[in-house]
Amino acid sequence: MITFQVMTILLSCLILMYCILPLVELFFILGTDVPVKPFPYKMIFPYNAHNSWIRYALTYTFTAYAGICVVTTLFAEDSLFGFFITYTCGQFRILHSRIDILVDIRNKKIGAFGTADCALNLIPELHRIAQHHNKIIRFAKRLEDFFNPILLVNLMISAVLICMVGFQLVTQSEYLFIGDYFKFIVYISSSISQLYILCANGDTLIQHSLITAWHLYNCGWEEISYNREFLKNLKYMILCSQRPIRITTFKFSTLSLQSFTAILSTSMSYFTLLRSIYFDK
Repeated sequence: MITFQVMTILLSCLILMYCILPLVELFFILGTDVPVKPFPYKMIFPYNAHNSWIRYALTYTFTAYAGICVVTTLFAEDSLFGFFITYTCGQFRILHSRIDILVDIRNKKIGAFGTADCALNLIPELHRIAQHHNKIIRFAKRLEDFFNPILLVNLMISAVLICMVGFQLVTQSEYLFIGDYFKFIVYISSSISQLYILCANGDTLIQHSLITAWHLYNCGWEEISYNREFLKNLKYMILCSQRPIRITTFKFSTLSLQSFTAILSTSMSYFTLLRSIYFDK
């Protein structure tokens, strides 16, 4: 949640800067009598939005409102994805706690039942744990099927935008208003934070799914090693848990911290290429 709070602050600052700084530039630097007035974003309109103050004010309000809608909608999608991942990881933690108390259940019941009968009573509990694990896997699969096209487009656009904003910041530095520097810096920071949130959530899900095998192996199976059926079921569960649950970007890439560094590296490569081509000319 701390990461989401930081992301909220960055995006709020970003949209406020885009909406307010053009007005500061108009009234305090350019002057109100300029023929071409600044807008929050560079846009082309099917009419002349500069010839009257009413048109300019209405157009400016509409473009500012459109920017607010886009930013809040994108952040809402990322937040929804993050909350689903947090829920899935919470289900894994509940599953791990159920696995850890298998031996405790046996120790509590061993006084009322025989040792063999107590071991047999643990098999239905192990089956229920396996069913819980399968439900989590199916939920994660449905989550991936729903989000992976969105994540692919999101990551591709973010990588390109980080590259282009950095390129514009370097090559057009002498023509930019001082407020534009802050806008670009906040924009890059918010884009990188957004990528980090997505990739960190995917990496957390992978870690929670992989650690299930460790909990199964440390459940105290050696105390009932004489029960072949219990050991056979436990082996299958450990084998299944060794395959991590991943959220992919339409099967092109896996959301993880390694993907985060790879996207940043790709953006820097594109930026370096564009910069070399620009200065060579």
